[in-house]
Amino acid sequence: MRLPLFVMTQGIKGASSAPDRAAVDAFKGILISLIVLGHNTLFFAACPLCFNVLYNFHVACFLLLPFIVPGAAVGRAGLKDRLARYFVPHLLFFSLACLLYLLLKVPWEPAALVEWVGKVALAVVISDQEHYKDACGFGLFWFLPALFAMVVLLGAYRAAGLKGRKVPGTPIR
Repeated sequence: MRLPLFVMTQGIKGASSAPDRAAVDAFKGILISLIVLGHNTLFFAACPLCFNVLYNFHVACFLLLPFIVPGAAVGRAGLKDRLARYFVPHLLFFSLACLLYLLLKVPWEPAALVEWVGKVALAVVISDQEHYKDACGFGLFWFLPALFAMVVLLGAYRAAGLKGRKVPGTPIR
């Protein structure tokens, strides 16, 4: 099985012009499994030496996912699709977590409520683990905005290359 990275097969005699879909799906499955394993505390309790290697590696794998299969520029339809696929679940889970956090942890005093609303606003704007944890008690909501940003930036990069220039990672036409 050849490595399913499109860029790796470009220019190789006998290599197909597009990656094998089954190989790509298998590679993505391995990366997703590493991401899941990277968040498994039971695994790290059994194998503490694996923590640093896998925990640092799985984030890079997650951010590599949008680059595995060459795609087109993200137009309006693609942007709407990504918003529905990434931000709707993100906002639903974040809102639910914020509501539970408000009901269970935030004192019902005006100063505390104003401070908490400020933390929620910062979490929405900054979208990092620390601010999410301050706003809703969970630091796990950062990855969907990060993936959305990666996909949109990659789509914009590919769109820039469609105006006559060759951009790595885009199919040869």
